[in-house]
Amino acid sequence: MKEFKEFIVPIDSINPNPWNPNKMDAKIYDDLKEWMGNIGNLYPIIVWNETRMILDGEHRWRALKDRGETECKVYLLQTTDIIEIAEKYGVKTNDLNKTAEAVARIITVKMNNVRGDDDPILFAKLMKEITDNIST
Repeated sequence: MKEFKEFIVPIDSINPNPWNPNKMDAKIYDDLKEWMGNIGNLYPIIVWNETRMILDGEHRWRALKDRGETECKVYLLQTTDIIEIAEKYGVKTNDLNKTAEAVARIITVKMNNVRGDDDPILFAKLMKEITDNIST
C-alpha cells in the first residue's frame, strides 16, 4: 500500500471539483465547523496535484475557509498515482487524461460513500460522466 505524504498548503491554492455530488445538511455543516474549530482538521484533504482540485474533503475545506484559516493539511495525488489506481481497478481508456479524470471522479464517489449523502440527480450525472469517459 502506498503511503502519501502530508503537506500544508495555502487554502486558496486548491479548489473544489465541479462534479462532487456530495451535499451536507446545514446543521451538520455547522457542527463540522464547530468541531474543526475545537480540534482542527484531523484528516488531510485529498487533492489532485496537477489540477489542484479537491477529490475528497470539500466540506472540511469550506469549513476551514469559513473559519478564516489560511492553510490546510492535504495529501497531493499525482496523475501517476491516479493512473496506478486505475490500473489496479482495471479502468482504462485510449487516453490517459480521460482515464485520470474518470478515476479522479471515482475517488470522489468512493470517499463520499464514507461521509455525507449524495444528491441523486448530481450522482446520476456523475455516473454518466464516468461511464462516458471509461467507454471511450
